[in-house]
Amino acid sequence: MNHFTISDIENLTGIKAHTLRVWEQRYQVCRAKRKESGHRFYDDDDLRNLLRISLLYKGGHKISRLACMQESEMLSLAASVKLKCLHEQFVNQLMEAAQAFDQAHFEKILNLMVLHLGFEKCVVDVIYPFLEKLGMMWLTDKVVPAQEHFACNLIRKKIIVAIDGLEKTAAVKGRTVLIFTPVGEAHEIPILYMHYLLKKQGSHIVYMGSEVAIETLSHYCTYRKPTHLYFHLITHLCNGELSDYLQCLAEKITGVKIVVSGPAFADKTSHLPGSVKCLKSLAEMIGFAKMN
Repeated sequence: MNHFTISDIENLTGIKAHTLRVWEQRYQVCRAKRKESGHRFYDDDDLRNLLRISLLYKGGHKISRLACMQESEMLSLAASVKLKCLHEQFVNQLMEAAQAFDQAHFEKILNLMVLHLGFEKCVVDVIYPFLEKLGMMWLTDKVVPAQEHFACNLIRKKIIVAIDGLEKTAAVKGRTVLIFTPVGEAHEIPILYMHYLLKKQGSHIVYMGSEVAIETLSHYCTYRKPTHLYFHLITHLCNGELSDYLQCLAEKITGVKIVVSGPAFADKTSHLPGSVKCLKSLAEMIGFAKMN
């Protein structure tokens, strides 16, 4: 179980330490516990409760009312509130930790968001927006490549742990998905998340990783025939290069469905061969993973 100081709670919820003390004294909201040494601390349950209170308080609900609510009533009310502002706060904290190369703080925020939201919602609502913001800042020279590598590898590690932690499920009959990125595409997080989604649904996965040559894929498929090839492309190729690549892939590896996703395809779907299925959003990626 994690232990948090009042400063940790202030940073993670956005509620000032002075306000927390007033709430505790006046409304008995999340009274701090004490260690044997006498030092005050908060635990995971306190943080979850204060995150909900912070969300609802910032949404206009009075603390006097929130303090009297049953947990079930607060959960129901919190579920109806958009979490955008709260998520933006954590995205900004991840960005600050990445820029400072503060691994302990970066991992702490990730762990807390997984605890609060669950792994999948953490990826969708926090990690993906963080990566988009990181990409924009990289393009405008506000972060350096070392900061991007630092953050992405910590996220990569978190997703791999989640993949390994999935319980074994009944395999989807006859479905084998080979996952990779083409040479020149080093971003691995989107394909790792697809690996997680597919494994959760029971698909058999062949995970090749990033920057895999067509010849390597072809060699594997000579011995083991997958039903699908899937890759995610962030790196922007010109229309000709992308069409040529897909055409070569289809010619070298026949009888396999090719599924693609990523920003590189945003304005190029009309140039894709008819045999290629493009997943245009995260919702479509999740739908593909659930497909029987």
